[in-house]
Amino acid sequence: MVIDINTNENFRIPQRKGTYLLIINILRYIEIKVGSLGIVKLEPGIYIYVGSALAPGGLQARILRHLRKEKKIHWHIDYLLASDDVRILYIAYLVYPKKLESTITSELISLGLKPGWYRFGSTDTKDPSHLLRLPNERDLGGILKILKDKGWIIKPTI
Repeated sequence: MVIDINTNENFRIPQRKGTYLLIINILRYIEIKVGSLGIVKLEPGIYIYVGSALAPGGLQARILRHLRKEKKIHWHIDYLLASDDVRILYIAYLVYPKKLESTITSELISLGLKPGWYRFGSTDTKDPSHLLRLPNERDLGGILKILKDKGWIIKPTI
């Protein structure tokens, strides 16, 4: 999916540094080769990927890159998003100039999310994973409300 930020006023994303979440739905059981992690096996369900966007272009460049299907595979999440059985439901972001991935991952785990696959997206940290699974899909609304209450900007992608 490509969203044209020039024509969609509701989907403008700042070009500032920050932390973002991709709330994704894995439609069916998948097995994919993910770089140095090898074969990753994921059950269907709702997952949240935690990432940071500290390079030039910031949040806008990173999030729009993730929304494109055609791209060079670079990060663990790229392998997952290339699957036809994966949909990004929402993006969420916080503008902040420092890396918050570990803090956000810990907060999400404290809310009941579970690591989706050991070391996925987190090989540069001590975190168990930056791909977290929501054990009960019915809890997504509550998680989105908590994020919004904490100042996250949340945008649906479909």
